[in-house]
Amino acid sequence: MSNGGFFYYGLTEFLLTVRAVLEDIAEIGQTITYEELVEQVTARRGSCSPHWQMGAHLGRISHWERANGRPLLSAIVVNRDGSIGPGFWKMVEEEMQIPVVNREAFLTNTQLQVWAYRQALVREGV
Repeated sequence: MSNGGFFYYGLTEFLLTVRAVLEDIAEIGQTITYEELVEQVTARRGSCSPHWQMGAHLGRISHWERANGRPLLSAIVVNRDGSIGPGFWKMVEEEMQIPVVNREAFLTNTQLQVWAYRQALVREGV
């Protein structure tokens, strides 16, 4: 059931679609580029925001994930060169105030957590 365009737990139908794509990618232990994410969301919905607007959507999803004790799903979304966007670090370090000593290690650990979490849910049949 929705309430003012939001599902009971705070994500719009669009964000749920983005999240579903990310969950599918996490299940196979992969990353996805912003452009590939837009393509997959468009395939499921018929339309999507441009890839350069995806960061804000990913931030909303990651804030929800963190509030619900889950790893940051947006950590598996990368640029074409495999790097993570600056918006991810702004979200982590400034908005969420997570202390990061080594960004590379933090990112690797977070991606591993995302993949392991999602794969565990699949094994449990969730």
